[in-house]
Amino acid sequence: MDFTRFDAEYGAVLNRGMSMQRADFAVEVERLHGLADQVEPAASQEKAHGLVAKLDKVLANRPEPVSEAVTAAVRAHRRARNAQGGLQERITSIRAGIAEIGAIADTAPPKEQSGIRQLTESLSMLAESLEISASSADE
Repeated sequence: MDFTRFDAEYGAVLNRGMSMQRADFAVEVERLHGLADQVEPAASQEKAHGLVAKLDKVLANRPEPVSEAVTAAVRAHRRARNAQGGLQERITSIRAGIAEIGAIADTAPPKEQSGIRQLTESLSMLAESLEISASSADE
């Protein structure tokens, strides 16, 4: 394979790379590794491997996709934070959101549990603030 053909394949992956899922991008980078091995002459092959090495670095720095547990916890947080109604209704919704997030964290992979539980901190502060407002209004 000549370098011009490899470079065209590399360019196509580069153009699509950031919009691809991480796993798909990894497959394409692996494919480019194989193509780089086929580039002739040897000097061009080194150049091709250098380009693929740059994609390896991009791949290494790309975050893992967000898990279903994190997505569900963020949705629960958003619903609780944006609860409508009177003070008591909002407090009830926020407390329910805290419980839901806790249940999600309990079933999430261990490496995600702490991060998911942290979502309850701002909700707890909001609920406490609303409870203070409610008790002040009752006086």
